[in-house]
Amino acid sequence: MTYGFTEIDHLLTAAIEPQSAGEQYERLGFTVTPLSVIENLGVGNRLVLLRPLSPGTANFFECMGVVNRSCVPPMMASLLSGPPGVRSIVLSGPDARTSQAALARDGYPIAAPLDLKREWVLPDGEILTPSFLVTLPSQTPLPFNFCQYRTLHYYLRETWLVHSNSARHLRGVLAISDEPAELARYFEPIFASRASIQNGIYELGPGKVRLRIGDRAAMSGLVPQEWLPQHISGAHYFGFEIEVDSLSTVRALLAERCIGFKEHGGAIVVGPMHACGSALRFRHGPS
Repeated sequence: MTYGFTEIDHLLTAAIEPQSAGEQYERLGFTVTPLSVIENLGVGNRLVLLRPLSPGTANFFECMGVVNRSCVPPMMASLLSGPPGVRSIVLSGPDARTSQAALARDGYPIAAPLDLKREWVLPDGEILTPSFLVTLPSQTPLPFNFCQYRTLHYYLRETWLVHSNSARHLRGVLAISDEPAELARYFEPIFASRASIQNGIYELGPGKVRLRIGDRAAMSGLVPQEWLPQHISGAHYFGFEIEVDSLSTVRALLAERCIGFKEHGGAIVVGPMHACGSALRFRHGPS
């Protein structure tokens, strides 16, 4: 059985204020898109766009926050409340309506996709009209949702894909759970993928971007203990991984800007205080 998903396309991260969240990522050496307001949902976002790993997909993370509480659907209001950090993985595929119907048939609590189109006015006056089908994040052990692009080219502009920290790809999403094997089994049919396990970390995904799940002991091999969630019940996303061309470039940029980091598990790790509530791992290469 397959639900038609191609890739973990991007991450939805909650921001208390999306404009300033984008500025925090700019300090980390990322190019961040101008603020875009999705008026009918009452939210705004800024994007860090990276280079896709699978045809027909994007590759990015977004900082999303509430800008008009009166318009926000209850599900989104709940999702974006609380401290900043990763809230949902967003899958992509060619036919969101067919994917949703199949998931609903099999008991997954996924509502019908919204058909959205809006105007995005850039600072130079250019008007973009992003258009896509998207579901709202689900109340599942780890929230996920999915989209179908109609205007993918907006997410592939070369000027937005070049980053001074040498970032190239979103490569991994980090989640912590007391029951990582059970959580991995939950996602196997959704991704049409069997999980692998190494050093206590379960890894799977429908494409080249991987969801990595482990308990506290296992995830401390990737992120320093003090930057892991301190008190968890159930399962939570807590960070993500960015593939870069040069760890030396990252190291020099962070040092120049007086941003604290640690060399840990073969990566450069920035703590949640500097990355909008997420533990951020810069790594060289795909693994």
